[in-house]
Amino acid sequence: MIKGLQICDSKGFPIYTRTANNFTGINGTLMSGLISAIGVMGKELFKQNIANITFGEGSNTSYLTIIRKELFKENKSIDFVYFSEQKCDLASLNNISTTIFIDSKRDLIDSSKVRDDLKPRINKIIDLNFLEIFQD
Repeated sequence: MIKGLQICDSKGFPIYTRTANNFTGINGTLMSGLISAIGVMGKELFKQNIANITFGEGSNTSYLTIIRKELFKENKSIDFVYFSEQKCDLASLNNISTTIFIDSKRDLIDSSKVRDDLKPRINKIIDLNFLEIFQD
């Protein structure tokens, strides 16, 4: 089950955040800056667009998965960051990211002008298609 999702651009601008009711502590700006740095480092060092980071041990293990989607014409990328307490299927996370990305691509091009209706639209995509893997 996914406890949180944050979408941010490659410059660290937070675009969207959704968390489960019992999952707190995400500072959108701080987290998106960290994610941006991890994304750049992963791409440069490992030539990969997906990062899996594990925190803790045993029953206290938490997972952070970053899936990066490229806006090639804009020379920009969008990071989809998933927080969970168990490993999630990467194909499922990629499917969620791709669905949101395709539906919202036009609005994600200029993050400084993110439209007010983007959050309700992304919530609707999740609620209609992927709610079973989001923990609320």
